[in-house]
Amino acid sequence: MRVFLDTNVWVSAFAARGVCEELLLRLLEDGSVLTSPLVWEELTEVLTRKVLPSPVVWQRIRSLWCSAESVEDAPAEREDNDSRLIAAAAAAGADLFVTGDKEVLARSHSGNMRIVSPRDAWLILYPPAAPH
Repeated sequence: MRVFLDTNVWVSAFAARGVCEELLLRLLEDGSVLTSPLVWEELTEVLTRKVLPSPVVWQRIRSLWCSAESVEDAPAEREDNDSRLIAAAAAAGADLFVTGDKEVLARSHSGNMRIVSPRDAWLILYPPAAPH
């Protein structure tokens, strides 16, 4: 399954331990993460403004981001970056667009691509094993 992670999921993965970090690492391991140059732009801007990672941490962030499959950004004519990222993910054939943004989550779909929260993505991709 191809999964596009919104910028806020990347930020959360690097800013705090939790479901976003686990989801990112597991998806990178599975080779199913999609990203785009716009995500990198937004990610570096937010982390620089809010987290101030050390140079060593920046290297790890860049390394992990480069492990994802980068897809072409949607044209800048789109009304906002959320719409651009959703369009880029859909054009790249993503099955899921994962975000923590409530306004984006309210869209629920873009074509065949589902828009889900990180927790819902985890449950879709890695459902708990049924008891024996």
